[in-house]
Amino acid sequence: MRFRQLFDVFSRRQAQNPKPVAPLTPEFRNRVIMLCAETFGSGRDSYPNNFWDEIHDKLRYLVGRPQLTQDRYVNTRFDDTTTFLLQCTDAHMLDFIEFIFQTQNYWHQTEDKTVLITSLNHIFLADDLPYAITGFVWETRKQFFYGTERDAQVIVSYPKVIRRDDQVTHVWTIEPTLTLLKEEHFTSANKEFLEALEDYRKGDYGDCLTKCCSAFESTMKIICDRKKWTPQNDQARGLLLTILQESGLEQNYFEQPLLNIATLRNKLSKAHGAGTQQRQVPQHVAKYAINATAAAILLLVEECG
Repeated sequence: MRFRQLFDVFSRRQAQNPKPVAPLTPEFRNRVIMLCAETFGSGRDSYPNNFWDEIHDKLRYLVGRPQLTQDRYVNTRFDDTTTFLLQCTDAHMLDFIEFIFQTQNYWHQTEDKTVLITSLNHIFLADDLPYAITGFVWETRKQFFYGTERDAQVIVSYPKVIRRDDQVTHVWTIEPTLTLLKEEHFTSANKEFLEALEDYRKGDYGDCLTKCCSAFESTMKIICDRKKWTPQNDQARGLLLTILQESGLEQNYFEQPLLNIATLRNKLSKAHGAGTQQRQVPQHVAKYAINATAAAILLLVEECG
């Protein structure tokens, strides 16, 4: 049991968010349980150490009690798990969704690793719930197999539940950016952008601004490296001026709007000391930073090929 990964789930990352969130519906919970039963089996007649056994163990450790259901006796782990999921807090139900992708049975019983993510995202949309599931983030690393060094695909980040506060923005900006950044060479930028989304969901808006700028800068560094362009410096403005000069984008039009991401970080985020003046980043500013960062990354990557 990897306890560090076990406790890196929705409920543990959650913080107070001033914006009301639509509750998970009973229909949503039933649909998710039915989908998992169809994918992995009911748990009553499958082989030992099945999907529901893995999930049961993870949830028991997460909530800290031997039996998940407290109000009545249950006969099997499957019954204990599903009874709990129908009654638990929304946060723990979302924890369960994240745990799905960390089980051994997920890898053994699903050929296309994206189908279940897509299906769950459709279920979120069916009930008009403000959540979405991100994809896996992979990275190619050198590893030794029987004394020979080879390239190996390593998971950098498992799927996570994130807030989708504005469906139009998510579909047209956030989701395409996440898809684009899944490309292997954008691993670092993808990780930072996912962290910015997570900071926003937690209500840590100062760190959200910092991660947005980091993702933007990482993307520009990767573009310059792949194009073999020599930037003036490794700061946001130097990187951006190099890309604008080398690409077809007009500097007079695009420099200042794109630099706003770095300006917000420098003026408002936790990246620099606040001195005697306390900095409070409001939610709507952080939301703007996320949307602006996503749009800027899409623009530069599509422009530079």
